[in-house]
Amino acid sequence: MDADSQFPPTTVTSTNSPANPMTADPPILTVGIVQPWAWGLIYGPQRELLLRVPAQRLGTHLIFTSKTRQFLTPAACRHFPNLPSANELTFGAFIGTADVTECIRVRSDWRWTFANPRPIEPIRLENGTLRYRLAQKAWKRLRYLD
Repeated sequence: MDADSQFPPTTVTSTNSPANPMTADPPILTVGIVQPWAWGLIYGPQRELLLRVPAQRLGTHLIFTSKTRQFLTPAACRHFPNLPSANELTFGAFIGTADVTECIRVRSDWRWTFANPRPIEPIRLENGTLRYRLAQKAWKRLRYLD
């Protein structure tokens, strides 16, 4: 595995309702993963990622794709033979959920293990929109799908 495929840039957040944390829903867990790894996780065979940050907790996480295309290199794309073209991939949006079932320290990094990936209709990040508000919208949409 080349260096590009081992360490996709990632962000991890956990959000609580700012209004009243005592009566709020459980935290909405999100993880931001760049393409093509986000696509590989939701639609492809990817079930483990080696990331530089630990999971704050196990459980269902919303998967967010960043807006950057800089990691969509030929070397990275070779890991996903059925990957759509760059114009068909979603950037800057929540694209699905997956359960984080394990997060183990591997040297100076963390191996996240995912299960039960589930795509959702993308919810795009718009200028001026807080990612927290989008996470709430995505989480409510998931409740109606069950």
